[in-house]
Amino acid sequence: MNSNITPKPNPDFIAEQFDDEILLYNKTGAQAVYLNPPAHTVWLLCNENLTTGEIIEFLQQQYPEQREQIREDVVSALEMLQENKVIELVNE
Repeated sequence: MNSNITPKPNPDFIAEQFDDEILLYNKTGAQAVYLNPPAHTVWLLCNENLTTGEIIEFLQQQYPEQREQIREDVVSALEMLQENKVIELVNE
């Protein structure tokens, strides 16, 4: 995935936390997407208008012991969010 791509959140989705689970759901109630904690963190960073590269770099600084795995995890989370139409990936 290109590091210059910016994930843009779909404004029709909002997050709700129920106990230890995080759900993104469409305001119409027609769709819900379960997020594990790492995917939730990626989704929150998508709301900061960061590029994919900036998201990866930020998380690598926060979790240096997991530096090698973070890129793969971020790309996987972004692909899942895109497939569920929670974000749009924009090449700026």
